[in-house]
Amino acid sequence: MKKTYSVLILVMWLLPLSVFACADTESDCGTPTAWHEGNRIELNMNDDQSQNKSHWLMKLYSGNDIIIEKDERYQGKSIKGTLGIIGGRMMITNGLELKSGYEIDAADGPALMIQLLLRLLSEVVAEGPSKISKPIDINHREKDKDIKLVTAAASAVFGAPWSVTGNLAPVQGSSIVYHLRFTAKVGESDYTLTFSGTWTKDNTMDILSGDKKIEGWQVYKIGPYMKKYKGGTIFDYGAQPISESFKNVSAIRRYIHEQEKPIEAN
Repeated sequence: MKKTYSVLILVMWLLPLSVFACADTESDCGTPTAWHEGNRIELNMNDDQSQNKSHWLMKLYSGNDIIIEKDERYQGKSIKGTLGIIGGRMMITNGLELKSGYEIDAADGPALMIQLLLRLLSEVVAEGPSKISKPIDINHREKDKDIKLVTAAASAVFGAPWSVTGNLAPVQGSSIVYHLRFTAKVGESDYTLTFSGTWTKDNTMDILSGDKKIEGWQVYKIGPYMKKYKGGTIFDYGAQPISESFKNVSAIRRYIHEQEKPIEAN
């Protein structure tokens, strides 16, 4: 459905939801760098235009599994809870009330902003986090090249000229602390976001345990769908709630496997 932050809808049939995927082959989404190997990313984001604030802790596992812990302040309302993507096919939530028809927004917002963060880090230190052995100041400006961000369900463009200032510093382990201020064109207006948090590549974190309990969580199927109205039929891509309940992540994986089996002809 329509997004609230200058986002264009992309109908990408049968593609798993991927945080870092550039789903539009004609878009210049940037080249993946060592920054895209991070699997535990904390992001605090302030939107200077609306005063909305977000804190996300995103954990990325193999097999297109993602867990996002959310603590947001949106239009004066506090939003706290957990969202997960299992196999890129199913979305699970706990403690979140999602607006009907806009459920996928809960995943798209963090996904686009994490993409933006990684794109900025890749632009300012293209060699990757291993090159940051001491605190460094950032003052980078791009005159011509837009930043394009894409998921399977949404996209956003931050236009040139844009700039990013701030600092990066290494911390214990394979982590980088960052504080960044980003200003770009959105339409004809200047738009400013501030980011802070920690980027980590945790080599001990690989597979999301199938034993993770999700009883009582809301479950959604991600993919294309259609809705019939008096005026016709609308085709879209999103997260549709389903009635099934699951004890743990392994049960959802079995469900996905069953759904993907080819239908045998009589």
